[in-house]
Amino acid sequence: MDANTAKDKEGNITDEVWISHPSNPHNWSPGKKWFQMFAVCYINMWMNMTGPAYIAGRQYVAKSLNVGTTLSILPTPMSTLGLAIGPIIAAPMSESIGRLPVYQTSTPIAVMFLLGSGLTNHIYGVAVCRFFVGLFGGAASSVGPGGTATDIFRPHERALPLGLFNFMGFAAVPLGFLVSGLSIHYTGDWRYTAWAPSTFAVIAIVLLLCLQETRRDAIERRLAHADDSSKWRRFQENLHRTTQLKYLTILQRPFRMLLKEPVVTAIGVYTSFSFAVVYGMLAAAPYMFQTVYGFQLAETSLTWIVWIIGFLTGASLVTYLQFKLAKALRHKETRDQYLPEWTLKPAMIGSPLVPIGLFSIAWTARPSVHWIVPVIAMGVYAAGTLLCFNSSLTYLAQYYGPQYGASATGGARMLSFYLGIAFPLFALPMFETLGIAWSLSLLGFLGLALLPTPFLLHKFGPRLRARTKAMQSDATPAS
Repeated sequence: MDANTAKDKEGNITDEVWISHPSNPHNWSPGKKWFQMFAVCYINMWMNMTGPAYIAGRQYVAKSLNVGTTLSILPTPMSTLGLAIGPIIAAPMSESIGRLPVYQTSTPIAVMFLLGSGLTNHIYGVAVCRFFVGLFGGAASSVGPGGTATDIFRPHERALPLGLFNFMGFAAVPLGFLVSGLSIHYTGDWRYTAWAPSTFAVIAIVLLLCLQETRRDAIERRLAHADDSSKWRRFQENLHRTTQLKYLTILQRPFRMLLKEPVVTAIGVYTSFSFAVVYGMLAAAPYMFQTVYGFQLAETSLTWIVWIIGFLTGASLVTYLQFKLAKALRHKETRDQYLPEWTLKPAMIGSPLVPIGLFSIAWTARPSVHWIVPVIAMGVYAAGTLLCFNSSLTYLAQYYGPQYGASATGGARMLSFYLGIAFPLFALPMFETLGIAWSLSLLGFLGLALLPTPFLLHKFGPRLRARTKAMQSDATPAS
């Protein structure tokens, strides 16, 4: 029997053959793997730029469309609401029909709604368009780390591509604010909240055209279609039956995993706090630098460069730790003992940096202290956030593997986006009421409360994994 065509009774390629099959993404060349991963990372980066790009021009929107402060903020939580709902649909659908159709359908629609948000002349039109930008554009945020990365890279190889994914996703937040803020400052046109990120969308569309399918069952459907029309009809019948009988179950999976899987719940709460604070700072940082140091929009936008540096520092540390892990896994004895909990090491370093950064910003942002000091503290917070976020999502991807990894990541990210809806709404009023120092100190105390999370998961993770219903063998790498 041909090693590349051996099938089981259902017409699927057997597991033994799939390991060495040329269509298996694990067997792609390094260049092809990294190109596919970079494309998904860039699409996610573009999407994450759109929200901060609007926040940078919020005051210009209020003036141009003649609306109050609260109403001018509305498109931000609407966009985040779309990002919260999107993974509920995109992640499980990618596990049913494949990754490629989800990317190729959602991203162009998101671009069209982004352009629409710049063409409308009413704040409610902007809000509705921004909601659909988040709804369709958020596919990569859940499908990328929990789906594409786990499809392409073996378990002990995933920390580095996931580090790239999370770095580009987080760096997009200050980058979006910076590019949009400078554009609006020098043109005075609020519509650059849409035009600025739209220029980055051109590259996203080009990369989208170069993407290939990475999910195993979707690849097998394509191979069956090319190999035998009768097998293709059987695949179509199975897919139709799955869509009819299990559609609601598939869409409920991220919700169910968030509520019933302790690991997903813990990671969701842990990462959502840092994510929400980043979005809250987008609204509050301009207020802080304008009231304390008299900064204009252009100067405030430039302070976000240090966030990119902080995220890059965190990503570099993750990369260093990943190389150390990869070196250890070259030995079969170590590889056989590999546990997903090993990927939590960066979070154990970054977790203390989150409250340290928040407390430092809180008590150094005052006229008697040079503005560079709270800016550096922001970089410390950014580095800690990336270490925690990257390590946690890598852990979920390792823990649940390609079968349920996208849904697990989608469930955790969904909670992050729900908190991201609320933070921009109350961050500015909180800063105005409590003051900068105590507002950030309150967030610092919440960061302290969540600090033990990676340490607890590192200790009790194996015990929880033994009781996890969704567990599957991919969580432990084959030798």
